[in-house]
Amino acid sequence: MKLRSIYLILDDESYPGSFRSDFDFQTRCLCNFIQRRVRAARIPTQGFNAIVVRGVETPRDSCPIVSVKSTVPEVYFDRQRYESLKGADLHEFFIGMLEEGLKKCAMHHEIPTEFLFSSIREFREGGYKNEWVHHKKLFRPHGIRTELRCCLTMSEFRLTFAATKKGGVIYEKCIFETKPDEICFAHKFKEVKLLDDNFVVVAAFADPLFSLPLADLLDT
Repeated sequence: MKLRSIYLILDDESYPGSFRSDFDFQTRCLCNFIQRRVRAARIPTQGFNAIVVRGVETPRDSCPIVSVKSTVPEVYFDRQRYESLKGADLHEFFIGMLEEGLKKCAMHHEIPTEFLFSSIREFREGGYKNEWVHHKKLFRPHGIRTELRCCLTMSEFRLTFAATKKGGVIYEKCIFETKPDEICFAHKFKEVKLLDDNFVVVAAFADPLFSLPLADLLDT
């Protein structure tokens, strides 16, 4: 089994409704950044494929593996402090909770703590930004390269379609915005194809997200 997912969430019984969901959305910026590196590294595990750090009022010392193949270390959630923070300070609050949870997890299971902590440092040193190119392709007959650029913040996810020619940007537009969680965006896009003389952003199980006539770019 391989480690595939990293989460920092709140206990749904102690923190129901929008308060919990807002917290969960905010933490995906940090956790997705680490998760993408985890998946690329193909890290073997014993009996679980996700680490779910859960914020509670009274943490337990245990770190069980639950039925959904997740190991769930619990850490203390300081609600008053959380509600007083924003920006970089809020990112650091999440980092503190996540690091505490990973340390507790390492006491019960074999996990690559140095790799995980190194990914956290990379996130911090990069200014708490989570941006990446999901897909790029050169359409050689036309000399046009397209990219799908992703940006995940504490408040939103944005997908930008960009086209370049001879190294210069000839088109750039945000084509999709949604909540900052993979459940909301991952199924919406996969790649760019040229179909009937249109650049089309497609996915396996969703309607085309965006279409742009090739002719609009040929004269730029």
